[in-house]
Amino acid sequence: MSTTLATHKKIGPLGSALDFTRDAFQFLKTLHGYDAPVVKFRLAHLPGYYLRDPNLAQTILRKYVHEFEKGGPAFGTARKLMGDGLPVSKGDLWIRQRRTISPAFHHRCLDAYQQVMQQQIVAAFDQVEVGKSIEAFGMFSTMSFQVIRYSLFGAQLTEEEVACIAEFVNISVRQSAKRSRMGFNPPAWLPVMENARLRKVTRESRESLRQAIRAKMEQGKEPGTTLLDMLLYTPDPKTGEKMPMEQVIHEAIIFFVAGSDTTASGLSWLPYVLAENPVVHQQLTTEIEHVVGDGFPTLTDYLERMPYTQRVLKEVLRINAPVWILTRQLKETTEVDGYVFPKGANVFMSPLMMHYDERFWADPEAFDPDRFVQPEADALQSYMPFGVGPRRCIGERFAELEIALTLIYMVQHFTWTIENTRPPEFNFDSTLTLKEGMWVKWHRRA
Repeated sequence: MSTTLATHKKIGPLGSALDFTRDAFQFLKTLHGYDAPVVKFRLAHLPGYYLRDPNLAQTILRKYVHEFEKGGPAFGTARKLMGDGLPVSKGDLWIRQRRTISPAFHHRCLDAYQQVMQQQIVAAFDQVEVGKSIEAFGMFSTMSFQVIRYSLFGAQLTEEEVACIAEFVNISVRQSAKRSRMGFNPPAWLPVMENARLRKVTRESRESLRQAIRAKMEQGKEPGTTLLDMLLYTPDPKTGEKMPMEQVIHEAIIFFVAGSDTTASGLSWLPYVLAENPVVHQQLTTEIEHVVGDGFPTLTDYLERMPYTQRVLKEVLRINAPVWILTRQLKETTEVDGYVFPKGANVFMSPLMMHYDERFWADPEAFDPDRFVQPEADALQSYMPFGVGPRRCIGERFAELEIALTLIYMVQHFTWTIENTRPPEFNFDSTLTLKEGMWVKWHRRA
């Protein structure tokens, strides 16, 4: 393997920070265009390394988990806003939390969550005003939030508590993305309206969660099947200890944040890609009608009898990777495959750029589910919509199932037209959204 290192030079104290802030997609595209596996650059005072080689990225993400910690501009900000939940925790805390939370996302638990998903999908589409143009990301974000609400707490939360948590999720996600692109985190004591609002919603949302969790614990009932039950009553397999209250709050916050926007990002593309690809839409409809008619599939039916639906889902996640960028920070100077990454350096990888790379994907702009019938090994190495390795998204199966069930229900019960007047353009928040939204006019099938 070549150990060529390219350097993206930008004069001035900010380096490439303004380029990244103004147009992250174009900046990543520029870095990905270099003819070298690794590109060195600078965001203000932060040295950065961009990996455009998926094999090197896979090696680091799978084998160098402790040397390349989760870090970078986004994670310092995320921790301050959202606490120390699993996706942003480090070291022994991350190991313990991963070990304790993993059983909650085992296949056998998905059956209980599937019932919640189906109820909320039907409820969301029951509220659709037929013939009216509706912004898809907003619709699906609300639906996914309700899925997390009932999967996590059951009927425990009041509407007032839900509204408080929803406001926090909305503000924290936007501010986290904004501040991470700026390359620094404005101090919380700075007397500006933005900070005051953040402090208020953070305090109120955590208190709402604390009260709901305390009420659950005081009920004295046997543990149920919600995610909260799993967090409260599942002991650490190694130590036997249960999760402290404040850590449960941190994990609940992360579930709300990651489980609503990340899933909605993938869902919002479904109407567009099917409208633009009628042959795919028809083939998908045929499989759904043959396997499940007008109902929902069992998990077994979906996994064993609906291969085309699964390929459509994979292709949606290829063109719109929910985790569009991965960042790591060097704990110590480390050599990997001949490259030396210094202590404190920030390392960036972009699943989105790899998913559109012509070296691995033929005609990457095209929507083609059949590219997953017999994908090339290099393509599979570059495919990482939820990350890879020990720190890949723990809720990956949960999100994929929710997207698949929504896709199936859409095709069974609705037709639609896209109301956007221009092709969609990416907007880079914590997950991929669209600059002008995805406007859809829904019509019920006869």
